[in-house]
This record gives sequence, C-alpha cells and structure tokens, in this order.
Amino acid sequence: MNLHDCAFVCTDGNSVLSMKQSIQNQAGHPSGLIGKLFGWTMNVFNRTDNRWTIELLKLQPSDKLLEVGFGTGQAIEYAATKSKQGLIAGVDHSETMLATAAKRNTAAIAAGRVQLQLGEVEALPFADSFFDKACSINCIYFWEPPERGFAELRRVLKPGGTLAIVARHKQLDAHRQYTPEVIGALMKEAGFTEVVAQEGPGSRFPVFCVTGLA
Repeated sequence: MNLHDCAFVCTDGNSVLSMKQSIQNQAGHPSGLIGKLFGWTMNVFNRTDNRWTIELLKLQPSDKLLEVGFGTGQAIEYAATKSKQGLIAGVDHSETMLATAAKRNTAAIAAGRVQLQLGEVEALPFADSFFDKACSINCIYFWEPPERGFAELRRVLKPGGTLAIVARHKQLDAHRQYTPEVIGALMKEAGFTEVVAQEGPGSRFPVFCVTGLA
C-alpha cells in the first residue's frame, strides 16, 4: 500500500478527507509515534530516490553537501560514504526526524563528518557560499514560501555549486503544483543557471529532478 492508497481506506467522505489531511500533515512535519511510523514508510518509498539523487550530484571526497528536509537521514548516510573528507549537513524542522536521522548516523556525527540540526529552508543557519552542493528530496511541497527557500539555497552555495531538487509526479494533492516547469522557473528566478530537468529511475511512484548552478 502506498501513501496515496492509504488516503482511501475509509468509506465515509469526511473520514477520507480527514485521513488525507493527516497524511499530508505528517509528510510535512512528522511527529510522535505516527511520525516515526511515517518515517519507516519514507525509508521504503524514498530509498531509490535518495540513492539516485546522491549519485546525480557526483560527490567528491572533500565536498560539503547540504540536504534540506533529511527525514530519516537515509540520503545523508549514503552521501557520507561518498564524501569522507568533507561534510554532509542537514536541516529538518521535525524533532522526530532529527532524532531518527541522528541515530542512523551516530558514527559519522561523532567523527565530525555529518552535522544535523533543526532548521527551516527559509532561514538556513549557514554562512554564505559554504556548500559545494545541496539537495532536497520530496520536500519542496512544504516550503513556505518556495521563493525564499531557493534564495537561501543559492546564498549558501558556492558560485557554480549544484542544487538538485527532487519531487514526485502528482501522487498527492500537495505534489500537483510542483511540476518540473514550475520548479525550474523558481530556480531561474532565484538566479540559478543551466537549469535542467530529468526523469528519475523507473518505478511505480515516479520522480523527477531539476538541477541548476548557483
């Protein structure tokens, strides 16, 4: 069963709408026991997306990478195997996901190779031109406003640094407004160049990635 299917297990109309809203709320801000369970589903459904995104970025051993909305820390963990002399940093506004991701990346955090903290894309707690690369995977739907998020990402990226934004194709209501064209336009408005969209690996829940240079 996928997240879209979960929204329709009830027959009562109000129950359906309530469940859909609850699912979308947990997707945007996982919390408590339900948030932990939601994190488990993210591990399953995002595993391929996470690895694909990190491979697209072609991380070098000394790269500094930022992930916005790291969830359970799965992509962070994989990125840390690619950039062993650099830094993999992440911000997420969910305390539940921070605890989960920190547990997953305990050794790398202790070694100073991974740094995770609570934060918002609209106010990233990093200096200008600090990162070589940045990504956000299935998270843009919850940026408010998205324009501010893109401006902040461009600020913290070095000139010529790469940004990769991954999103799903119209699985839930929250996804529908963010097409490759819309995300590409937002990136260009924020000053990113060489903006390109590409389809993700074939799957039942297809994604796309839009990349650009700061």
